[in-house]
Amino acid sequence: MPGPTKAIMALATGLSFLSTREAEVVKCAGEALLGVPRKELGDDFVAAFDRVAAGLEDFLRSDLHKLMLLLNVVTLGRFTRMEVSRRERLLTGWGHSRMPLLRTSFVTLRALCGWSWYSLRKSWPELEFPGETIGREHELPTLLFGKSPWTPPGSKPDARLPWLTPEEKIG
Repeated sequence: MPGPTKAIMALATGLSFLSTREAEVVKCAGEALLGVPRKELGDDFVAAFDRVAAGLEDFLRSDLHKLMLLLNVVTLGRFTRMEVSRRERLLTGWGHSRMPLLRTSFVTLRALCGWSWYSLRKSWPELEFPGETIGREHELPTLLFGKSPWTPPGSKPDARLPWLTPEEKIG
C-alpha cells in the first residue's frame, strides 16, 4: 500500500505547502541562517514559512520544492543530519558561489527564513520592536521622544491642534 498522500499529510501537519521532510529542512536552514536553535524556532516558524511559500507563484513554489529536495538529498549527506556549522558553511558557499542558481537559492532561502522568523511575535524583543501599533498610537513615543508634536517657530498655533500645551503654543 502506498504511503500517505501529500494532501493527507498537509491535513495532519496543518501545512499547505511543505511536506514533513521539507519542514525539517526549513528548521535546519533557519537554524543555520538565523542562528536561532531549531527548538526555539518551533512549529510557528515553519507555519509562517509555509504561509509565505504557499503564496508564491506556481513556478516559484515548484523551484522551492526542488531546492528542499536538493538540500536534503543531493548534498554530501542529508542537510537535516549535518552539524549546524557544516550547514552554515554549505549555505554560505552557495551565497558566494560562481553559479548564479546557487546564489539565487541562497538569497531566496535566507529571505524566506528571515521573513518567517521576524514576522513572529517571539522574535520582536530581539528587535526591540514595541509590538502592534494599531490602536496604540497615543501610547507610542513620537519623533520627539514622547513629547507633543513640534510646532515650527514663527507659526501660529492652530485650534485644530488641541494637544499643544499652553507653553508650546507660539504667539
